[in-house]
Amino acid sequence: MYQHILVATDGTERAMRAVDHGVMLASKLGAKLTVVTVTRMWNAMEMAQEARLGHVTAADEFELKAKADAKAILEKAQQKASAAGISCDSVHMPDQSPGKGIIDAAERKHCDDRDGVARAWHGRPAYSRQPRQ
Repeated sequence: MYQHILVATDGTERAMRAVDHGVMLASKLGAKLTVVTVTRMWNAMEMAQEARLGHVTAADEFELKAKADAKAILEKAQQKASAAGISCDSVHMPDQSPGKGIIDAAERKHCDDRDGVARAWHGRPAYSRQPRQ
């Protein structure tokens, strides 16, 4: 059965449904819960365009906004977990593609393998239906 569930979210309504599902599952199973959000690395072409427009600190501004957005997303997820009476660890994986960031977070936090990862897919929670024994 699941012992440590990882839920990935980008903070959208659809992705927060996966958080709700992960919270419910962790609560029912007595499993640990970790929520991860991933922010992409700034794009050099975008930053060059910003520099041409006179925004010389565009990369710094991008990083600050990414950190603030990630903090808000993870706080919202932690509030959902707290309301359900479970503790929730949170991880921000900056400067990565979502797939790599999620996998790296799962490995770093020693979460269950891919069968213990909840994620949103077209607005519906998607998860493996057969837990590993």
